[in-house]
Order: sequence, then structure tokens, then C-alpha cells
Amino acid sequence: MKSNKFWIILLGSVIAGSVVVALFLRQAPVSYARIYKDGIQITDTVNLLAVTESYSIVIDSTIETGSAEGLNIVEVDHGRIRISNADCPDRICIRQGWVSSGLVPIVCLPNRVVITFEGDSGDTGVDAVVG
Repeated sequence: MKSNKFWIILLGSVIAGSVVVALFLRQAPVSYARIYKDGIQITDTVNLLAVTESYSIVIDSTIETGSAEGLNIVEVDHGRIRISNADCPDRICIRQGWVSSGLVPIVCLPNRVVITFEGDSGDTGVDAVVG
């Protein structure tokens, strides 16, 4: 009897783990991107699905503060967005590349720039994760 209980618990754990992994790997389509600098939204909401021609947004903190705080260039294309250039030392935000799903935001921590994503109804596609 003890052996059956072990296999039931193991099977339940594998199924629960599979559900959690499926939620994280699901590519939730996003429609909107919001760009923040220091927690303040600096551009209007970008409708990624309405973009017909790619363009760039320059986020230059040196103009606002007069200090050499940071420069980011955000590139927008149909259904996707990325940071194409930044003067931060680690450049992790650039290596993240094009993002077209709302699972992970784009973050340039040294320059305090964050790009978040939302779907049509204002959600990111994932309601909750239960472990």
C-alpha cells in the first residue's frame, strides 16, 4: 500500500510541474508596450500590432538631468520591440533581443528603463501560477 501512495504522489507532482512549465512557456500575444524611466511612463502606450513601419525611440536622461545618466534606443517593429542600443556597462537589455510576448519585461537596470507588455484586455496572458 505504501508503494501505491508513493507513485500517486510522484505522478501528481509531475502533472503539477508540467502545468506550471506549460504556463511559463506559453507565448502570450501582446498588443501594447509601455516604456518607463524611473517608474514614470515616458511615452504613450505603443500598440505593437498597429505598427506598419519600424521606428526608434530615444531615451536620453542626459537631457533631463544634465548628468551622464544614460542613453537607450528602443526599436519598435510590427508585433515586437527591443532595446537596440544602450550605454549601460552590462548591456543585458540589448542581448535580450526582440520581445513579442508579455512573459518577461525588458529591463535596463543601470539606466532605470523598463518596458512592460499588455494584451488587448490589459493582461499579460498569465493569471496565476499555482505550485
